[in-house]
Amino acid sequence: MNQYEALWAYQTEDMKADAIAAAIRRSPTRQRLEKARDFILDRQKEYKQIEEDVGAMVDRKDIIAQAIVRSRDQLQALQSRYESAPPRTQEDVRSLLSDVSRCRDTIRQYEVEISRIVRETETNEKRQRSVRLEAANAKKTFDQLKAEYEEESKSKKEELEVQRARAKEL
Repeated sequence: MNQYEALWAYQTEDMKADAIAAAIRRSPTRQRLEKARDFILDRQKEYKQIEEDVGAMVDRKDIIAQAIVRSRDQLQALQSRYESAPPRTQEDVRSLLSDVSRCRDTIRQYEVEISRIVRETETNEKRQRSVRLEAANAKKTFDQLKAEYEEESKSKKEELEVQRARAKEL
């Protein structure tokens, strides 16, 4: 066997090995396995994003709660000011009522914001449970597919090793 024939024989056997390797990669079970893995990774990313969103909302809620306390303190200060030194002129009354109105409006806006945050938190909790359940189910499917794929590919991998050894001999 001359050098070209040996090279040709090697290439032929090596191409057969590559075909076996490609068949292993194109396996429908492997495709489903990769899809399940990607789905699990997506659910993990989504879960992490939800946790970050909830953390940001909790921080925002705490800040708003502190602002409400400050606004209520301002209202009490206005009430104390009214009781200790009642307004003497119509302009003083208007000024006091304007200050009270501003504080109440601010408190209402904060309360609306807190209500929105509570609704979003409830929605996120539902999403979080759903994502967790989907990920758990996908993990079960992934484990089953992995076992199937390992069993399915075992013989093909042995065949691939034999084919690679043949090519190497040449």
